[in-house]
Amino acid sequence: MFKDERRKLAEELAAHKPTQAEMAAAKSNLKVYLDKTATQMRKTREEMVMRLPQTAMNSALIVFTATTIIPGLITALLFRGGVMLRVLGLAFVTVDGRPAARWRVFLRNAIMWAPIAAVVGITLYRRAGLLEMSIELSFGFLIYLACAILAVFRPSHGFQDRFTGTWLVPK
Repeated sequence: MFKDERRKLAEELAAHKPTQAEMAAAKSNLKVYLDKTATQMRKTREEMVMRLPQTAMNSALIVFTATTIIPGLITALLFRGGVMLRVLGLAFVTVDGRPAARWRVFLRNAIMWAPIAAVVGITLYRRAGLLEMSIELSFGFLIYLACAILAVFRPSHGFQDRFTGTWLVPK
């Protein structure tokens, strides 16, 4: 397996019996190396544990965006409001009762998802820590809370409907 020079070196190393001083020096060097490696591993593990909540939240936001927001906007364009509205027998119309244009329905859904999309975008762009992410999520929640309060006082017509000139009605 070894060429002549390497074989000779391997045989010499195998035949050599280290002295006590050589063994002590090797143990000392190995201890320094193992301590340094253990410290690096501990530091890396601590960093990973500290980043775990942030990584989990970022992953959840990405998955939510990919499975809910984006398909919702696409189906708003394809079906004028999404598959669920069709299944439930609901439709979006304009003030005069005509079916709302696809762009209006898309804009309505985009307004509805904008706070969460903004939180996702800002969080991922800034690679925010858990505290900053909590602030951003709280801001998005407050926007939805304000819209919910408006809906309580004006239940027949939500903010996004008023802005886009659409009404949700039975088919």
